[in-house]
Amino acid sequence: MRVAVFSPQTSHIFPRVRRVILPAAWGEAEVLPGHAESFFLLREGMLRVKQEQEQEQEQEQEQGPSSAVISLSGGVCHVRDDEVVVLE
Repeated sequence: MRVAVFSPQTSHIFPRVRRVILPAAWGEAEVLPGHAESFFLLREGMLRVKQEQEQEQEQEQEQGPSSAVISLSGGVCHVRDDEVVVLE
């Protein structure tokens, strides 16, 4: 799954993602590969991305899991065809 986050200040692209947790208007929403097409309104909060790793077990033991956290002030999210696009 691919995740793209765009804001007026910056953009983040994550080409291989296992899951993303979004601060949806009603609470946290978790998106996994194969998720149905959806639109979410986002509130202020943290977007959390868990990235895929090729040699995951070895890397987790050495470095910890590969993840990213992005602070959002709100926005919208569109999920479609294993792609998550967030506009802040």
